[in-house]
Amino acid sequence: MKPRRSEIEEKERRVRSFMDSRGLSAVCFTTSKNFAWFTCGGDNHVEITNRKGNSTIVVTRDSKFLVTNNIEAGRVAQEELEGQGFEVMETPWHDDKRFEIIKDIAGGGRIGTDFPFREAEFMDAELAPLRYSLTPEEVERYKEVGHLTATAVEDAAREVERGMTEHEIGGIMAKNLLSKGVLPAVILVAVDERISLYRHPIPTDRRLKKYAMLVVCGRKWGLIASATRLVHFGQPSEDLVKKHAACTSV
Repeated sequence: MKPRRSEIEEKERRVRSFMDSRGLSAVCFTTSKNFAWFTCGGDNHVEITNRKGNSTIVVTRDSKFLVTNNIEAGRVAQEELEGQGFEVMETPWHDDKRFEIIKDIAGGGRIGTDFPFREAEFMDAELAPLRYSLTPEEVERYKEVGHLTATAVEDAAREVERGMTEHEIGGIMAKNLLSKGVLPAVILVAVDERISLYRHPIPTDRRLKKYAMLVVCGRKWGLIASATRLVHFGQPSEDLVKKHAACTSV
């Protein structure tokens, strides 16, 4: 979804208002969550498990920059930030001078950052409230992420068969999510007695006998939707039906 000018301007307004209130010359976003938020859904990750992205957004009082290495610059600028008015500044991939460039951009002034580095003020907790109020466009994107995530796990539930391992079930869910452009941020699967034993059941080689619980958190455009579905072969117990009804009611 291409971001609208009104949303881009609203993000800039919030950040610069924050800068004014703290006396900052620049704010930089390096974590994937904040990069996605400010760029209206852009992605700066390569390694899924690393909260530090490969690119940093730097916002000053009158400009905004993408600071990244020469390997990532072309793709991120063209595929994640096209038409958003960022000035691109590169550093060699083998010698990451990202934060030296950021200090030059700030011109010696105070820098607020969501990822710690020397000569900047770590303000991740203070920056977080900027994301709390969703824009109308984010609401639209969130609905789409929810729909895609729910569809992926429900399709997976219909593919589940007795004898499958939890790993195999999780693999189906991950495949379905990725095929829809959604990153599987969390995959949890429990079969039979494991459902009631553990709150966060990481998939194992346990094989499905009677029923399974499928849990996913799907991430797209920096937004995460969670979904849980149950699969039962045969008549479920009265207790399970009661608990399921309570969950769906909530």
